[in-house]
Formats: sequence, C-alpha cells, structure tokens
Amino acid sequence: MRILQAFAVCAREIVALVMLVIIPSSLFAQVSIKERVTINPIRGGSRSIVSTGIGSYAPCEPYLPQLFIPPNTYQQVLFHNGDPTSLYVPAGGADWRVTGVDGSQYVSIWYQDYPMTIPFDFYVMPIPVVKSDGIAPDSTALVSVSLYDLNYSSAYTILYYIVKAKYWLSSSLFPRQISFRDSVDISGYVGNQCGTGTAPQAPQSITYTVSIYQGMNYGTLEEPGTGRTGKTLTGLTRQGTGFAVKFLANCDNPDNSAKVRFRYTASDSTIEAYYDSMTVNAGPPGPVVKYRITLFPDSLLHGDTTVVTVAAVDSNNQMQLWPDTTHLTFSLDSTRFARFISPAGDSVQSPLTRVLYSDAKVGRVRVVADGAKPALPGPKGIQLSVTDGSKNGSKTTFIRPLKFTILTARTRIRPLRDQDNRKNPAYVDSTSPDQRRKIIDSLKVDTTMVFVKLTDGQNRSVSSYRFRARALVVDSTGGHDHIPGRTKGNFITPTGDTLNNANVVTGSDGQVRFTYLSSGFGGMDSLVVDGHSPSDTGTVKVELSFGDFTLLQAGTHYTLTGAYGDPNVHSVHKVNHYGTQNLVTQLGVLADSVFRKSGLILKYNDMSLKGGGPFDITNNWNTPHQNHRQGVNVDIATTDANGRAVSETYLRNLVDKVCGGTLVREARPAHYHVTIQ
Repeated sequence: MRILQAFAVCAREIVALVMLVIIPSSLFAQVSIKERVTINPIRGGSRSIVSTGIGSYAPCEPYLPQLFIPPNTYQQVLFHNGDPTSLYVPAGGADWRVTGVDGSQYVSIWYQDYPMTIPFDFYVMPIPVVKSDGIAPDSTALVSVSLYDLNYSSAYTILYYIVKAKYWLSSSLFPRQISFRDSVDISGYVGNQCGTGTAPQAPQSITYTVSIYQGMNYGTLEEPGTGRTGKTLTGLTRQGTGFAVKFLANCDNPDNSAKVRFRYTASDSTIEAYYDSMTVNAGPPGPVVKYRITLFPDSLLHGDTTVVTVAAVDSNNQMQLWPDTTHLTFSLDSTRFARFISPAGDSVQSPLTRVLYSDAKVGRVRVVADGAKPALPGPKGIQLSVTDGSKNGSKTTFIRPLKFTILTARTRIRPLRDQDNRKNPAYVDSTSPDQRRKIIDSLKVDTTMVFVKLTDGQNRSVSSYRFRARALVVDSTGGHDHIPGRTKGNFITPTGDTLNNANVVTGSDGQVRFTYLSSGFGGMDSLVVDGHSPSDTGTVKVELSFGDFTLLQAGTHYTLTGAYGDPNVHSVHKVNHYGTQNLVTQLGVLADSVFRKSGLILKYNDMSLKGGGPFDITNNWNTPHQNHRQGVNVDIATTDANGRAVSETYLRNLVDKVCGGTLVREARPAHYHVTIQ
C-alpha cells in the first residue's frame, strides 16, 4: 500500500512538471506583469512551495508564478486593452475548481482542457483560466479568485490586478534640421507601459491625426503611398508599431531658419497628444514679384480684430528673402468700417505708413472692425492693400454682422426607433424579392432637439432673421462605402412641417428650436444653417449609432467572409463584422468548441456595420437585412472553410448551450442566421 501511495504522489508531481513543459507558449504570450509577484500565504498548511524553475524576469515579461503548485495567495497583473482573446492566464492546475470570484464584472472564468500522458495512463486535465474580458476599469481594479484543490482538500486565493492598458505617442522625426525644398520622415510611434514585445498593442481600430501645429507656411504633410497631402492628415492607421508621415518643406523659404512643430493625436481620448519640432533652414532665394497678405481670422464679426501678416513672395507664391528695412504702406478701401492698429499699438485710420517689413512679416499690424456696423444681411467686403512703391499686394476680407451657434440635445442618436427597428422598412414575406421592400420610413427614426442661436459681433441677439436649415449626410461613414442616393434626415419646424431644407425665422431671443429626424442609417449626419452670405453659417454633426461595437478580428478556428472585395460579393461594405462585445466573445468560443469537437472551421458572414443600423446589402439604401442592426446577429455558412457540411442540429445545440443564442436556417442562399443577445 505504501508503495502504491508513493507511486501516486510521484505520478502527481510528474503531471505537474509535464504540464509546465507542454502547455503551449501561446497561452502565456499575452500575460504582462508590472513587477515581481509577491507571495503572501494567508492560510496555514504543511504544503511546501516548490519552485517552477522559471527564474528571474524583466518587467513586463510573461511570467506565471507557482502555476501548478501554488502558494495560498499570489498576486498577478493583467492588462485590459479591449481585446479579450489575448488577455488570459491559467489560474491553477488539474483537479482545481473555482469557488468564487470577487470583481466578476472585470473577468470571466473558463476551463481549458489539456491532454496529459504519464506512465501507464492518459489524462485530460481541465485547467481554470481567468480572462480579462469584462468591463475596462478606470485605472486598476482588484479581482479575487477563490479556488479549491480536490487532491489536497485545500482552499486558495489568487489576487489579480486588472490594469487598463495605457498607450502613448512619439515620433521618429530625424534629422531635426532640413533645408528649404527638402523632406523628412516624421512618422508616429505607438508605445505602451511596457514598450513593445509581449505587452498589449493599441487596438487597431484607433486612428491617428498629425498636424502642423506651428510654422504651417513652411511646408505640408504627406502620407506615403496614398498621395494624401495637407496641413493636417487624419484617419492614419497603425501598421506594426507606428504610422507613416512625411514633412515636405515646399512652401515658404524662411529668412534664416524657422521652427516647425507637429502635433500627434489619437481617436482614443485617453492617449495624450504628443508634440515634436524641427528646423527648416533657408534655401537659395528667388526673385520677389509681390506681397502676399494673410489674415487671421480670415473674416471678421463686427467688433473683432484680425492679425495681418505680409510675405514677399516669388511667382510661385513662395516666401523669399527680403530686406527687413523695407518700408510698407497699408490702406483700406473704406474707412467707415475698420481701422489699423500699428506695431507700436497706436490706433490709425487708413493709410498706415512707414511700417518695417520686419514687423509686417511677423504679424504686428492688426485691423479692428469697430467702425460702422454693416447692415443686415451683410457681410461688408473691404479691401486691404500693401505697397513699397514698386511691389504690391492686396486681399479682400469681410466684416460679418452675424454669428450662428447650433447645438443638439444629443450628439449620438440611434438610426431607428427601437420599436420600429425590424419593421423599418416594412417586412415582406419570404416569397417576395428584396427589391420589393419599401423605402425606409423617415418618420420611424430616432430624433434629437436642435437649438440655433443668432448673434452679432457683440453677442447681441439678432431677431426676425430668416435663414435656411439643411440636413446633410457625411459620405462613407457608418461602414457604407457606397455613396449615391443615401437618404438624408429631416427637420420638424416650429410650424409642424417636415422638411429636408427648412426656411426658419429667429424669435425675439434670436433663437429657434426644432426637432431633427435622423437619416436612418448608421454613420454621421451633418446639420447646417446658412444665412444670407456664404460666410454666415454654422454646422454640427450628429453620430448615428447603436453603440460602440467591437470588430471581430481574424481567428484560427473560423474565417471571415462577405466583405466587399471578396469573390462574388456585391455588397459595397468593406468591414461587415462588427458586433457587441458579447457577440464577438461568444463567436470565438463557439468556433473553438466546434473545432475541438469536430475539426470544422466555421465561416462567419455578415454581422453588423460599425455603428449598427440598416445593413443595405444591395447598396440601394432601401433593401437592407431585416436584422444585423444592433450588433447581435451573424450569418454562418452551411459548409465550413474546407467545404464540409455543418450540421444544423449540431450547430443549433452548441449555439444554445455554449452561447445562449438561437439559430434559424434561412434560404437564398442557404445559411444559418444566429442571434446572441
């Protein structure tokens, strides 16, 4: 008997040691530890702590202390970065069971089977796994997991610190000095608490913006490979650890040298903006043919001031070297509406004489529109001129008597009202083709209140003023990559009319309130108000979305189909695999379960678009899926990636038991329509 007992103990220890050897390294690859784990036994017992032999490690390396022969308590750090498939860690060994979780809103518990072979026997060992796939904490959250070892009749506690992953921006700007007409790489870099390697990367859905923050007149930005240029580049995506941008010193030639500063920002507001700078040195000068005038701001409200900057430029309108001692004369074609402020700060009626070029080129001359108020509807155009007696320059500006302020009660609304979600457009029976569905009912959509206020340059209300309100859409938003024919939203005016373009009159308080009805599709709507002049306008954008959906990334045990560009796909929607976080998580679990039991690789077709709403698979804005709107549906092919049949009964049972969802078989073409709330 003693011999058998000794053999059993040895066999158990062999299991533990073999487990340490054969567990796939991918299981540990995404676990990041900030500091060395501290072991704090909190219950008595005779079990000794056995070293795993892992040895020392650097901060942020993957490390799992005392995995299969743990102490009574240990502390572990997991990062949460919105990607639940990559953030998990085993929480014990064979014959362990989780008995309680404190802080379950941050994690979930799974049991992962591992086959084990030891002398004379074969085991499948279920290992409890902790995944940080719950809500993201504000900074750090403590989760306590209680376990019970069936072999030793002992209870243990594991403390997990769930840390919200933090990222930062930097740049690869080098060299930091270039000459006029040269270029330099200023690509952005996305880092995290632990640098690179095993620490979690920033989600691919985050986009980045780079802008010239100072020295805009000395060059432009360029996105390599796309041909996009400008003073600001938006929508940049991470490739590897960064995103590519170049700076071209192709505008003004500085007098000697000029500083240019860049600003890097991310669509995730928790990532702090980053600033970097460089110097552009002067190149060979060209011949000066005229003066270029720049105003900031470009037009004026009554009572406002604009800064006047003058540059001596060549025939290509690029700034060139010019003597600082040159005397300039400034003039306005009308003295009724504005006056000058000299470099010395004096108020001067037009003309303003003997201004040094050294002062004019750095914006020390100003124009104040505090003369006569332009009559409504305005604005009043005035011409500003500059000359040195031989070379001249001029620019027309406008004194605006009006200012529109437009606000919405909600900046995000749903495309459709919940009670009309499936019925809009009206449902048709299965014998009718998609093309016979009715167009979306523009009255069964979500709404928000709109407030418009009109004031003059001194912030006084402007009453009895007639203006136009327009409802527009921002093309290529919400996952719709086709443009012609997109429906627009409508206004319900104070008189009760429902119009896409409404003529409205301000009240005695200079305000108008009306209801906006969304365009009915996910994406972005734009609300615009126009006065009697192109410069009298105001704009506000409203996001149409059912929520912040998660993109289902490519997986090992499933493939993604149905996106525009795939063979035989005519639906012009490039990304068709968005869903709620729960749906995305459950689809990964479902695919793993199917593969483990049958070896089948599921094919996931349409889910939802980025913000939800009608998914018009025929690209005509009025024959959408009846579902696939709220991030809880997915179409699954009846055959797997290798052409093998996927049993309806088999898959329905798994969807029900594993995911708590429902499955319906649909025709034309045959597929399984799955709903997981």
